[in-house]
Amino acid sequence: MSTRSRIALLQEDGQVKSIYCHWDGYPLYNGKMLQQHYNSKPLVEELLGMGDTSSLDANIEKSTFYARDRNEENVDAVVEPLEDFKQNIVDDIFEEYTYLFRDGEWVCFIGNSIEEILLEEAIKQDSGVEA
Repeated sequence: MSTRSRIALLQEDGQVKSIYCHWDGYPLYNGKMLQQHYNSKPLVEELLGMGDTSSLDANIEKSTFYARDRNEENVDAVVEPLEDFKQNIVDDIFEEYTYLFRDGEWVCFIGNSIEEILLEEAIKQDSGVEA
């Protein structure tokens, strides 16, 4: 079974740009991958520019994207107001984790909660380490 997630960037205009990721969405994998390899706005923008992804890896070349690698359509990033983005977290029943890059750092939303957790803390929780 997959652990689905959403990867997002809060843009300067207050809109949120995001993509879907099908595999390994839990903090110990996708969270660590984002923290270690997509830790700046230009890197996040490049990632989101590829559209929805099947699997995330340490760089764009190794990651698997629906458009580039499978020739699928309608898999571009979604852009929406922050309020709509948060409401979609609450309403979504498919994505277990949501990652948002804002103000130079990653935060994580777990399940349908809109409580922000610093990604570092979510990784600790996922590994069973006390925060």
